[in-house]
Amino acid sequence: MGTAALGLGLAFAVPAAAEDGDWEVRVAPYVLAPTMDGEIIVRGVDAEAAVGPAGIFGNLNFGFQGYFEAHNDKWGVGLDVIYMNLDATDDEGLAEIDVNQGAYTAVAFVRATPTLEVYAGARMNDLGGDLDFQGPLDRETVAKDETWVDPLVGARFTAPISDNWNFQVSADVGGFGLGSDIAVHVWPMVGYELSGSAQLTFGYRVLYMDYDSGTGSERFAYDMLTTGPVIGAAFDF
Repeated sequence: MGTAALGLGLAFAVPAAAEDGDWEVRVAPYVLAPTMDGEIIVRGVDAEAAVGPAGIFGNLNFGFQGYFEAHNDKWGVGLDVIYMNLDATDDEGLAEIDVNQGAYTAVAFVRATPTLEVYAGARMNDLGGDLDFQGPLDRETVAKDETWVDPLVGARFTAPISDNWNFQVSADVGGFGLGSDIAVHVWPMVGYELSGSAQLTFGYRVLYMDYDSGTGSERFAYDMLTTGPVIGAAFDF
């Protein structure tokens, strides 16, 4: 269950281009319902991970997902914040897991064409957790914290579908062996405009990450594919 707190990553909500160089701010809360499939190694112990939305939300104590952006007709900066806290107990009550996960992404944009922006930035991944279990002699607790930063580059394409509907897709690649060996993210979305300053967004996210550090009993590895639908709202100021 510790791996269920990971793999929630970026959200890029597309702002309308501000006119005449004026800056526009967008606030976009969202919810991702992830399915995770992969491998995690903690202190040299290898485990396969396969968990769906029910397993994650069923053990969720607290979570927040939101994207914030300031943008004019040429430049932009964005910040994505994801935090989750999970508690889980096995069926026999012999083990309790408390996991905190954060993924924090900062990017800078430049508009290349009216419909295409390119961006670069970094994503900090932070995982901390305690496993309290019944050992052969007494209760034992194992704690592990791991933080790594992935540089990334990507592009974002937007196009209108109709008067009220629009389409956008963001894609980036990162890590490059400086954090993860590789980190890939693709997110197509459609938006429905409720007004000139508010819209609903619907999409689907694919995020793959392959990270490895340490050796032997201190080895930590996270090789995970996360996919799932996304629903959110965006407000422009």
